[in-house]
Amino acid sequence: MIDIKDKKDCCGCNACGDICNQGAISFKTDEEGFWYPVVDTVLCTDCHLCERVCPILNLEKAKKHGQQYPKVYGGFHKNVTIRFDSTSGGVFSALANHIYKQNGYVSGAVFNDDWSVSITSGIYLGYVPANMFRVMRKVCIGKLKNCL
Repeated sequence: MIDIKDKKDCCGCNACGDICNQGAISFKTDEEGFWYPVVDTVLCTDCHLCERVCPILNLEKAKKHGQQYPKVYGGFHKNVTIRFDSTSGGVFSALANHIYKQNGYVSGAVFNDDWSVSITSGIYLGYVPANMFRVMRKVCIGKLKNCL
């Protein structure tokens, strides 16, 4: 079962909660509004799926596969209108369109009326913490082995 003792050991992606078939993982926000997992030990069956999907717990494994340092790219959209209407220089919309054409799943963050942020299948991407609840489950339906 996932056990986060220090905030630096959680990126708040909610993958552990999404993968949990027992509904044993909920999320609580800290004083800054970031989500952290809380495990209901009564519901948890100790299947360890949450640990297998956690990017922080699997960081060393990723490094062993040649991902010692993240690759960093820069760019901007060729369309000037898209470029200047975007917070990312249009890079997100260009990449999203490419993924859509390959029948992939793209999500972004949007502000709700109460100023909270939710993840949606859309083009806008906000640079604030967003509730990733159930995003991975939507992406991985029917593809569970590919997601772990």
